[in-house]
Amino acid sequence: MKNIFLITILSMPFALFAQSEHRSLVSGNSLYKDKDYKNAITEYEKVLQLNKKSVKGQYNLGNALYETNKFERAIEHYIAAVENAPDDEIKSKAYHNLGNAYAKVNQNKEAVGAYKNSLRINPNDKETKYNLAKTLKKIQPPPPEENKQNNQNEQKEEEKPKEEEPKDEIDRMMDMMDNEDKKTQENKKNPQSRRRKPEKDW
Repeated sequence: MKNIFLITILSMPFALFAQSEHRSLVSGNSLYKDKDYKNAITEYEKVLQLNKKSVKGQYNLGNALYETNKFERAIEHYIAAVENAPDDEIKSKAYHNLGNAYAKVNQNKEAVGAYKNSLRINPNDKETKYNLAKTLKKIQPPPPEENKQNNQNEQKEEEKPKEEEPKDEIDRMMDMMDNEDKKTQENKKNPQSRRRKPEKDW
């Protein structure tokens, strides 16, 4: 009886913590959906006070910080979500969001690395391919023969609303990415790292 009594006493705080964590997560999600990001941040921080390794808490806090333009802090929490992600789907999304946050602070190489990691897990993600292509354009100037054509097309592009990245352009960027990865794997057998964008809070 003594042992049973002790186990009951010790398990109670854990159960209470679990309930409090869940309540704060639900409350944070509700506030996030209402675009009350400031108070959502407070609730997600409560989740992490109770459970530092809560992937939902880290991921959703990253999203709320992203929405309030606190990109540096968002990066920290997306990285934590990546490190503790229980499955590839969540890890891919966290990498995507991480990439978007890096891009917001002009850390484009890190953004490219994060998008690549997301695509290694989910190679069919069109949104991540698009973001990768746009970010690669920022850090890789076009070949010299394309410069004239690009300059001539600039005015026309300004007049038209930009829609989706052309498929052939995205494919070209993806081929470039694959070639880079092959070279990297030949020299160093270490995968590159990092990022993705806020879309869901579960």
